[in-house]
Amino acid sequence: MKYIKQYFGHILALTVLDQAVKLLIQFFWLTIDTDLIGPLLRFRPVHNTNLSWAGNFIPFLSGVEATVILNLLCIALYISCYAFYRSRQKEPAKSAAFIFVCGMAGCLCSLIDKVFWGGSLDFLQIPRLFTFDLKDCYLSASLCLFVLVGLKHREDISFREYFRWILKRR
Repeated sequence: MKYIKQYFGHILALTVLDQAVKLLIQFFWLTIDTDLIGPLLRFRPVHNTNLSWAGNFIPFLSGVEATVILNLLCIALYISCYAFYRSRQKEPAKSAAFIFVCGMAGCLCSLIDKVFWGGSLDFLQIPRLFTFDLKDCYLSASLCLFVLVGLKHREDISFREYFRWILKRR
């Protein structure tokens, strides 16, 4: 929990930014549909009531209860993975802190979206591909950097060690 305190301001700032933008869109810009970067990126607000991407394919994963539980599990996973990392590193790499902050902010935004919005107010669109919001950017940045760092340090990373660490903490 001390790591949440350490980065609380950063996590809160990203979360407030995501939710503030959504409130502005909801009250003032919900009907706007315009190009931002030529034909590559559009501003096109849409309420996405599919509570998870997997919910598009597996009905069980489109319910509020299941998605909130999965969301809470993801938050717990981010916290435990970062705590494990910090137990092995005295000074965290900026990339690890970035992964943690973006991941936690994305998960928190997702939880807020599910509980208070009944879905997500997505507003950025790559035409003919998908529509997304800032939360999705946070989560994608966190995941992409995690994969890159994981590949670079694959010799140092052991799931077996992580699971042993988890079991010792119980």
